[in-house]
Amino acid sequence: MRTQSSDVDVMVVGGGQAGLVAAVIAAAEGARTVVVEARDRLGGTAAKSSGAMWVPANRFMRAAGIADPRDRALQYMARLARPRNYDAAHPTLGLAAWEHRQAEAFYDNAAAAIDRLVDIGAIDIVPEIDFLDYFADLPEDAAPRGRTVFPRPGHGLPTGGAATTGDLERTARTLGVEVLLEHAVDDLVIEEGAVTGAVLTGPAGAHTVRVRGGVVFATGGFSRNPDLLREMVGRPYGPGCAVETNTGDFVRHGRRLGAAFEAMDMVWAAPIVFERTLTEPESVCASFYLPGDGFLVTDLRGHRVLDEKAPYNDFTRSFFTYDWRSARYTALPMILVWDDRQAREHGGSRLGNPFPPPEVEPYWVVDGADVHELARAVARRLDDLREHLPGARLDADWAENLASTVARYNGFADAGVDEDFHRGETSYQRFMAQRMGPGSGPNPTMRPLEVEGPLHATLLTPAAFDTKGGLLTDQRARVLDRDGAPIPGLYAAGNCAASPTGEAYWSAGTSLALATCFGYLAAGDAAARARVATGDRRPETAGADPVEVST
Repeated sequence: MRTQSSDVDVMVVGGGQAGLVAAVIAAAEGARTVVVEARDRLGGTAAKSSGAMWVPANRFMRAAGIADPRDRALQYMARLARPRNYDAAHPTLGLAAWEHRQAEAFYDNAAAAIDRLVDIGAIDIVPEIDFLDYFADLPEDAAPRGRTVFPRPGHGLPTGGAATTGDLERTARTLGVEVLLEHAVDDLVIEEGAVTGAVLTGPAGAHTVRVRGGVVFATGGFSRNPDLLREMVGRPYGPGCAVETNTGDFVRHGRRLGAAFEAMDMVWAAPIVFERTLTEPESVCASFYLPGDGFLVTDLRGHRVLDEKAPYNDFTRSFFTYDWRSARYTALPMILVWDDRQAREHGGSRLGNPFPPPEVEPYWVVDGADVHELARAVARRLDDLREHLPGARLDADWAENLASTVARYNGFADAGVDEDFHRGETSYQRFMAQRMGPGSGPNPTMRPLEVEGPLHATLLTPAAFDTKGGLLTDQRARVLDRDGAPIPGLYAAGNCAASPTGEAYWSAGTSLALATCFGYLAAGDAAARARVATGDRRPETAGADPVEVST
């Protein structure tokens, strides 16, 4: 029967941002390319995101005359990635050698990747030159503004990550990229130590595709595989917002080939509204930013435990406060508390906003006329969720402690200074307050909660919105074996490749920028390898007829 091509230059496994970038670049280089996607549509987790990308020394910075020195950018990345080991005088800045190498590759190539995609019309992005890095106040950050770029706002069209992945998909199809939906790689074909093809399974059965240039894995992480998550990641992260196919298939293939793995205990983390992960596992988004000024977060004892405006990745560190006397995590889950005014002024649906807009049924919210009624409502909800949160119980004096916590918080809000956690003191927090609509008090991120009216609450848990450990690659995105040698014909990009970010999220758009950069590098190398295999003849791409294969 006639089915999909059985002979290609580049196979891309995974149709999220890393995979779509790889497919576009490979096809633009003249390679006959196929994308293999397990779901019934392309876009992956990236389609649920804001679409922001953090790109040092990007074209908009260059046009605006904003310098982004390489040495300082690497110092910024290293300090955040490995704060315990950071040393500006060390040859690798305290990073592992592979982390430093990949951070260098990212700085050296991310802007070029973006330029190439823009120049061929594959993405449409705009700058926000004044957008600040999360850690703009660190002395290592010599270019705190302008690195984050965004998809151009649409006019009745998809926005954010959906717009970018949609543009990439349209470009890929225009360039003749073949797309196989609801297909998975069952096995890789290995000849003389090189990857030369793959056995695919799909609706019509199994068939083998031969590959001249290489197979690029871009399948995302393993945050949807509870067994791997438990095995690899030490901390008890709950459900995230990655697509359901992020189950770590690359681990099985990599282990078989003797590939090296790194950073398998690391995750891209954010708080998330726990009940939404149970009811809306496909559409739920992590709470990447808590807008507004009329809210606070407590632990199970009724005490604040963090600056609620901390960047999401760093916010999650506070969930893991452990009390050895009671043998429990006292902030797992956290309870987010707000008043009616916060709900009226800052309710919304974007980027996991936990404060519901009026048109949405807020099943994840409990209410109380005062702190005591709210405490009873939270306790009942925790009891209802015992199967999912078996160790979570409010302390008996949570209501009394919450009342004291609110009074102390309100005093700080009136004075404009958060003496406990310094909320609103960083440049990024003040920038976001102005961008999202500042509060009316002396501290734009805080105002006193109106305790005379009803209060509302929801449960937050730490989400691995995806993992960041995976196949170890080199500066060309080639997968390395345990001896550090490239496995010919095998590449990885995105969250199935080991990330050089360590503990950090460098700033808004880091994960998508890394996916884009290394997808670009993988495709360029695989396409070049295919040209060598065909005697430097550029194979036809667009309009190629399907090849008859046996299934």
